Amino acid sequence: MTKLRIFAVFFALLIGWMASPEFAIAAKRLALVIGNSSYTHVPALANPKNDAADMAAKLKDMGFEVVSGIDLDLVALRDLTRKFIKTLSGAEVALFYYAGHGLQVNGENYIVPVDAQMESYEDLEFEAVSMGIVLTAMERNTNVNLVFLDACRDNPLANNLARSMGTRSGSIGRGLARLGSSVGSLIAFATQPGNVALDGTGRNSPFTKALLRHLGTPGQGITQDMVLVRRDVLEATGGKQVPWDSSSLTGDVILVPKLDEKSAKDTGTQNTSGKSAEETGSETAVELAFWDTVKDADDPLMYQTYLEQYPNGAFVPLARVKLKILEAERKSSQDTSKVVETETQQPTSRKTVVASIDTAESGPFDGMWRLTRHATNSSCGWKELSQEFVVKGGKVSGEGLTGTIASNGALNISLGFINNGKPGRNTLKGKVSGAIGSGRFQHVGGSCRGTIRLSKV
Repeated sequence: MTKLRIFAVFFALLIGWMASPEFAIAAKRLALVIGNSSYTHVPALANPKNDAADMAAKLKDMGFEVVSGIDLDLVALRDLTRKFIKTLSGAEVALFYYAGHGLQVNGENYIVPVDAQMESYEDLEFEAVSMGIVLTAMERNTNVNLVFLDACRDNPLANNLARSMGTRSGSIGRGLARLGSSVGSLIAFATQPGNVALDGTGRNSPFTKALLRHLGTPGQGITQDMVLVRRDVLEATGGKQVPWDSSSLTGDVILVPKLDEKSAKDTGTQNTSGKSAEETGSETAVELAFWDTVKDADDPLMYQTYLEQYPNGAFVPLARVKLKILEAERKSSQDTSKVVETETQQPTSRKTVVASIDTAESGPFDGMWRLTRHATNSSCGWKELSQEFVVKGGKVSGEGLTGTIASNGALNISLGFINNGKPGRNTLKGKVSGAIGSGRFQHVGGSCRGTIRLSKV
């Protein structure tokens, strides 16, 4: 074999190894861990210092080089952040964990140091550090980025800022804002963006306690780790807190290699599910995709379909809560209608009530519309389908269609159908302006998807 062939074989083997999970495990991995508890101008938080200390210890055990800080003032926070960013070059995996108070202003999230006062809007840029600085540096330098934000606690500093801003206080959000991520990133929140998380009554917050338990499970991908974290937090908080994540990872990230047979025997670890880690991860990915298509629906059937498909799924408690909310809204709507009829005591009261309701509920997009779905992949089995539907008071009705077109043009429709004797459903989301609209559709629990066009008839 010539030297050229030997080099080619070696190079191919090297590329194959770099693409394997073991490469990610062996490569340089860095973590920034911050926990702020002892705030000077607002009541202290009990858990963040414990959360950060325990997380730093766990990450070191997992092979991360950890840059950490506890109870950082503004100067120390900026210095530590700069130190971490300088070490990112050449890293394959970067991780950022923060526990403490955070602020959301105009859709941007900020880390709040322990000496912040936030007496006016002008103080924001001088007394807090934008999380975007850290995230942008990570995405610019590393291929895989993991972010965990246990910073959605109820924040009195946000109230100070809101009072100083007066009529502009609406730009200050509750909890943290959803963050966009470039390819290769996962960003996890302790709870839904815009909501407030619990600090917890034990040593750790519910979110961090679950992370410490599941993050880095041997042989298990980060996606499955987060499913188990979500389940633990839902159970610990009685369904009040739902960890949320946004992922653009293009493959499974396994932080700790799978135990070999000998190690499994030594530790008593065994797989009792009868399924491989690959099979479990695949099923989890399908469930996550299914839930992502139904989680914002206002049709109870969507959540019932999820419960039937995944009776032991990670989102079962949330689906049941959503069904209760929708049922309460339906009853409230019925009660309101009855009150209106009772108060209209005229000989032609029934006609008067109907007329007044129709007038009150008229919307800017009322009328007859044509919907055209164009498939963008072959799994649909068709190229283009069209049908007509009616919009009245912003509500959509037609063959298999339910949903709404809001006054701002936001379109949210569910389309039910029968395919090969089995019920199916598409979710349609988009925007309507004037007499036309566009958007996208996706098959619930399937791979068929594409674009939609709407035109007023």
